[in-house]
Order: sequence, then structure tokens, then C-alpha cells
Amino acid sequence: MRMRTHKEDGVLYGSNFDLLRWAGLDDAYHNDWHHWAQAAFQALCRLSDSKDEKVLQLNITLPGESNPTPMTNFAGFRALILISLRKSKITKDFADKALEVFGQVAVGDQRLHAALDANEAAPRAGAVLPR
Repeated sequence: MRMRTHKEDGVLYGSNFDLLRWAGLDDAYHNDWHHWAQAAFQALCRLSDSKDEKVLQLNITLPGESNPTPMTNFAGFRALILISLRKSKITKDFADKALEVFGQVAVGDQRLHAALDANEAAPRAGAVLPR
């Protein structure tokens, strides 16, 4: 799927709609964003106050488009994934996998080191996930 992005002041932003669409939500553009996701996302934006974790959002009119698209940074993508956990099997599975990898790191599992080394050795071949 296509992820619309924009870079500004050294920060990479991605489309909020595209992430919700990736998550498999029924109507990411209208129903999901306007009826529940936008309010939940904006509440998380207000709560993010540390500089490293600050959720940033811009409304960008992308080339070839007439309406502005809400876009966010990586911290915002994490927030969108968290608010859609109950609505999307994809984000639930994604969060489960992230927690599994984090758990491996937290307990010192060395298998992740081999995956990182393999990814560094062949960055264009695609990511290698630990087994």
C-alpha cells in the first residue's frame, strides 16, 4: 500500500489516514477518523510533553491533492496504533509482535543481535526478523 509522506524541518511525517487504512479500518478517511480516531489522537497529542516522544501533527496539502491531509511523526504513529488496538486485528498483531521483540531485548535474548547483523549486512534485501 502507498504511504504518503512529507519531510519538514528534518522530521518525517506520514499520513494518519494511510496508517488507519493499513490497519484495515473500514473507512479510515471519514468514519473512523472523524467519529473516534481524531479525538483520541488529539487527546494523546496533548499528553505527549517530553521532547523525544512529542507527537507532532501537520495538515499538509500534498502535491496533486486539493484537501489537506493530517500527518504525524513516528511518535504519532505509535499513538495511532495504540488507539486502534481494539478496532483492528492488524494493529493488535503488530503490537503483539513489538512486545515480543521488546521482551527479547529486555531479557537479553541474543537472537535479536543476529537479526540486526543480518539487516545491516543486507539493507536492500529486506528486514530479517528474529525467530
